[in-house]
Amino acid sequence: MSTKQRYGNDVWAAICAYDKEAIEEGRSYWFTAPQIARRGGVSAPTARKYLAVLIEQGYVAQVGGNRSTVYAKTGKN
Repeated sequence: MSTKQRYGNDVWAAICAYDKEAIEEGRSYWFTAPQIARRGGVSAPTARKYLAVLIEQGYVAQVGGNRSTVYAKTGKN
């Protein structure tokens, strides 16, 4: 597995885990890049890099700009 695949998978797994918790616990679906990075065990810049790819592919949605950007999983699996 390449580094790109590993980090991409780590970021995706973190987003899916947050999404599942949000549904089960009735919390917000929206999370910041640093939260996703901590959950995925990657740096915030790495999380942002792979979030951008997931957004482009339609798996993740983003709202806001610059430091106020939040992310959530879309219905696309």
